[in-house]
Amino acid sequence: MKKLLKTLTVALALVAAPFVVWQLCDDPERRKIGPLVGEWRATATDGMRLRIFPAEEGYRITVLRPDGSLRCRTYRLRYEFCIHYTDDAGARVDLFYTPSADALLLMPGGKTFTRIIESRNHER
Repeated sequence: MKKLLKTLTVALALVAAPFVVWQLCDDPERRKIGPLVGEWRATATDGMRLRIFPAEEGYRITVLRPDGSLRCRTYRLRYEFCIHYTDDAGARVDLFYTPSADALLLMPGGKTFTRIIESRNHER
């Protein structure tokens, strides 16, 4: 009986080991946000643009709002269940990406964006 228990324990450890290693080595932020690196243009005629780029501590998004003079703000992108950033007012803005259409949706607000420039050098 002890031998069977020992064999089952070793078998379970061998099956679980790859999953544990994958979990320790996986970087979901890089995997989820990395494909979004580049410049994006709003589909509406307001001229709003986004620029997503790698930074030292992760990824950043610059929101450019043209209204007479070009105003822009840069925020830290984070990934917890979905990609998001917190704006100056403390509100959370979620980004949803559709790879097949190469489109980005910002919520709240419902603004959609299409990619105008893709950065091929988003890997570090």
